Amino acid sequence: MGVSRIADTETKVSDRSLAECSLTLNPPGTVLMTSRATIGFVAVNDVPMATNQGFITFRAGDGLDAYFLLYWLTAQRSNLVAAAGGSTFKELSRGTAKLLPILLPPLDEQRRIAEVLRSVDEAIAAQSVLCSHLRQTTDDLADELFAREISECADSVTAYGEACETVQVGIVVKPASYYVDDGGVPALRSTNIRRNQIEFSGLVQLSPEGHEFNRKSSLRAGDVVTIRTGEPGKTAVIPHDAPSPLNCIDVIFSRPKPHLRPHFAAYFINSSTARRQILGAQGGLAQQHFNVGEMKKLKLPVPDLARQDRLIEVLDAAWWPVRVEEAQLAALQSTKAGLMPTLLSGRVRVPA
Repeated sequence: MGVSRIADTETKVSDRSLAECSLTLNPPGTVLMTSRATIGFVAVNDVPMATNQGFITFRAGDGLDAYFLLYWLTAQRSNLVAAAGGSTFKELSRGTAKLLPILLPPLDEQRRIAEVLRSVDEAIAAQSVLCSHLRQTTDDLADELFAREISECADSVTAYGEACETVQVGIVVKPASYYVDDGGVPALRSTNIRRNQIEFSGLVQLSPEGHEFNRKSSLRAGDVVTIRTGEPGKTAVIPHDAPSPLNCIDVIFSRPKPHLRPHFAAYFINSSTARRQILGAQGGLAQQHFNVGEMKKLKLPVPDLARQDRLIEVLDAAWWPVRVEEAQLAALQSTKAGLMPTLLSGRVRVPA
């Protein structure tokens, strides 16, 4: 679900199915919460709506605002998951949900709190649309540029593996066994890699012994790092101001030869041109895993360095507003994350 309001669904049921399956038709304004497997995602329906057994539904009484409840449940998601039972898959029972304590301010204040949080949600939604449009525009530009490079520099097209000194995977065998809280060597994971950018906050640390044992996974400035699972193919370049030493966990890292600029390689791997190659190699199936063999087989143009530098300059300029607006989106999301526990716990009141 992931949205606060829902007015339509992909799946529909007939009046006959409602009757034969004894399904409840929830009136508008019902809070719908997932209770199986993925627990604690909530929305309020704008139209009459039925649910399957993977939901718990809440109808707000006279002293409870539905949107206040929605935001309170959202803030409680970690507690809801922790309270779930089951061995095959997690499920939160209705009985357990009924026992969760909730702090209720007066109804008018509930509505004011919900309105504050809803306004932030609306700003986040608008900013997300802007970021999406900017990324699409930049993607289209990169696709056009690389198509031209392939056309005009056909003789330079080569397999990525041939253009690199090495293409390999970071630590994959029990990496958590090397984790330490302090005094260790930072290690990059897929969660730190964004398209054409690396987020160095949230790096895990490996013990000095663990780093030494896995020294072959050490990274250096100019290395190209690529997610292999989850969001496969997403790629960035290790910058010159990155922590050193630096290791990596379960990501592909490659070291381009001197005739291939790392940022040119990264822009190409992130492009639709490269993604189409990957999908074509897999028969058009959406892939959830990217391996070294597939990476090495990618065909990319490798024109002269001056031409690579010109393309990098154009795409750097195109990506700059994307990064600015994505930073604004992250700031809004951080604002919401800070407001929710403060307002919903009553630590800060919202006067009329």
